[in-house]
Amino acid sequence: MITQEELKEILEYNPKTGLFTRLNPKRRSFIGRQAGTYGSGGYIVIKPRDFPIRSAHRLAWLYMTGHWPPS
Repeated sequence: MITQEELKEILEYNPKTGLFTRLNPKRRSFIGRQAGTYGSGGYIVIKPRDFPIRSAHRLAWLYMTGHWPPS
């Protein structure tokens, strides 16, 4: 499972807009681009590099607090 430190190496989160941007993607053309797409449940999902797909709101919680939100 991804840690806060790993997440901050590959994505930047803006708490005012709620958006993630890519810092260190596999392809250089994606640097600075917004991360995420709409998943089947209507939530934005993000696949941070070699880690499993996660909901953006759960990644935001991890990014801001350093731990995963309760399930």
